[in-house]
Amino acid sequence: MARLSFSIEDSFLEKSGVALLFILPVLVSIYYAITLPVSFDEACTFLLFTNKNYEAAFAHYPAPNNHILHSLVTISSSNIPYFSNLFKLRISSIIINAITLFVSYQFVCTHFNKKTALIVVAISSMLFMTIYYSYMSRGYGLNNLFFILTLGCSYNIIKKNSVIKNWILFGLFSVLGFYTMPCFLYPFLTLNGFIFIYNYKNCKQQFISNLIILIFVLLLYTPIIQNEGIEAIINNRFVKPIGILNTLKSLPSFSLNVIEEITGISWFLILPFLLFSLFLIKKRGSKIDYYFSVLVIIAPFILLSLHRIIPFVRVFNYYGFIIVLLFVIPFKERINKLDFKIVVPILLFIQIVLAFNFNRKIREYEDKDLALNITANQIIPKIIGDYKYFFNWSLLASNLEFELISKGYKNYQIKEVYEGNMNSDTISGFDFIIIKKELDKTKHSKVFLSTKYYNIYKDQKQTR
Repeated sequence: MARLSFSIEDSFLEKSGVALLFILPVLVSIYYAITLPVSFDEACTFLLFTNKNYEAAFAHYPAPNNHILHSLVTISSSNIPYFSNLFKLRISSIIINAITLFVSYQFVCTHFNKKTALIVVAISSMLFMTIYYSYMSRGYGLNNLFFILTLGCSYNIIKKNSVIKNWILFGLFSVLGFYTMPCFLYPFLTLNGFIFIYNYKNCKQQFISNLIILIFVLLLYTPIIQNEGIEAIINNRFVKPIGILNTLKSLPSFSLNVIEEITGISWFLILPFLLFSLFLIKKRGSKIDYYFSVLVIIAPFILLSLHRIIPFVRVFNYYGFIIVLLFVIPFKERINKLDFKIVVPILLFIQIVLAFNFNRKIREYEDKDLALNITANQIIPKIIGDYKYFFNWSLLASNLEFELISKGYKNYQIKEVYEGNMNSDTISGFDFIIIKKELDKTKHSKVFLSTKYYNIYKDQKQTR
């Protein structure tokens, strides 16, 4: 009877512990979806695709901004009543993140054990970039989901002797990953390499599967290729090769930046533990764990060298899950012996610490480079209205137009230029002139509002 009681108690702790550790990431996601202002990329998604129609999303590719599957989903979610435009834009990312939590847990449970799964999901879900794309209306959350789904299929293909069902699922999730963004090529090739190591005897089956995937991907991208040419996808200015030497020189610093930006923790703290984990995996891990670990570490270096580009760090956002998994693989047997009463409170504490770490960093992160989303949010309430706007070297115009549409303004005009030094004294016919600070050579006009990055001038006659 005592044994039965222990089993029931353990089962209850297991289920309640899993639920508790899943709740916090979702709540954090919802909180930031509500409280943080629209980002430049989100505003572009809304203006170019969400606020138009399905054809704009699947047939127009002005830049890698169009994460096609995500854009199509946001068009559907824009019809949800009552919510603000921003929350409707972000709600799909929140849902995708919640689904990813369960998919990740199921994968690690199946191929490792339940307590290891709990640790991996609890920690990886609260890393900086995971939280960021758990609410941010971009396709990187979908990218992460389809990577984990194809990773699960890869393990099943290897362990179940290339069963056709697993190849079909691998193909389906790969196609959806590619339709989200072309850079799904990186995880796709990495997982193909992983499968081939163990499945080379069935390489014909793998070749046929990949050929079918390629055909479906080309079919899905056909409207864009017909409308704008294949160059829009494979040779736009964001993915142009920089040369093999420049790529090799940049890879060491880029890899450290990937670790730091994805985790939100200094690479100096992460890298030694990661190398130690790899050492332990080689020493006492299974063969499949070792090959997987080595492959996911070296794959980005090989792929980027061949591609001869250094992409945005966020392209590798799925490495948040990989890094945590590599940390715990050497200890999976010991972890499985731990008591849930110990594991759950420790993990909850780690999640809270990581949540505070995200909160400490996010506003600075959102206000860097050219987008300056926090600065935009400070400026826009002071200039919003049915006015005429002039922007020089500022991406804030997209943020502003998103807010103008959301608040029902219809008679505004926006002009954007990207020139060198500019003097607002020589510009007329606009209610507000926004100039990047270091390019501002104005001598006489009085500054209406000045931030760290911009000077804003106001035409007193037209806006009074």
